[in-house]
Amino acid sequence: MFSQKLSAVSGQQSAVSGQRSAYFLQKHQLRYGHAARTVAPSVAHRLIADS
Repeated sequence: MFSQKLSAVSGQQSAVSGQRSAYFLQKHQLRYGHAARTVAPSVAHRLIADS
């Protein structure tokens, strides 16, 4: 029971950090342009692979 709760919490944390990095990319996309577009797919791929 306890370990299940723990894994749920860590799952939520990784989802939150993923959202934060996506927000960061959107926020800075105009400034970084091409770099943000290059990084975004690899971040998305990593999130999908983790879940």
